[in-house]
Amino acid sequence: MKTIVLLVPLVVLSLVAGARAAEIDFGRQLHNLDGTVIKEQYPDVNKVLTQLLENVPSADILKGFDQKAMKPLTLRTVCVNSLLASESGSSMGSQAQISGEEKVKRYELARRIHASTAPLDMTSEEIVLLKRMVQLTYVTLVVGQVWEMLENKDGELAKKGEKETTGR
Repeated sequence: MKTIVLLVPLVVLSLVAGARAAEIDFGRQLHNLDGTVIKEQYPDVNKVLTQLLENVPSADILKGFDQKAMKPLTLRTVCVNSLLASESGSSMGSQAQISGEEKVKRYELARRIHASTAPLDMTSEEIVLLKRMVQLTYVTLVVGQVWEMLENKDGELAKKGEKETTGR
């Protein structure tokens, strides 16, 4: 009986201390509700603002975006951007309250994810941090898929996207 009581705290301690929780493939793509791949969107802000000031219809502005040239949005991009963003989503809001140590921890994790070419072993602490940062930075469609990916669940959108790209 004493042996079991002593083992339980050790198991809990190993989980809390950052034991491997999951292997995550950060190259996975995110999808729209119809199963099409979400594309990264980086418009020329100055051009768009000029067109808006000149009262160019928004439909004409959107025609200027070359969808084929845009890269697919990946779990890697979402996680790295979220880790490097300020926690509140504002430029300085709660950023001043985050310790330098915490910022460095986020930066190092962002670098590790960005450099990955194969699935990474992630601790439960890292997964919790990623989920928190993504939910503060992105919209519901992205958050839902990212959480499924970080929990290694295959959601419906990922299955739709795989059928379209593999033809199954």
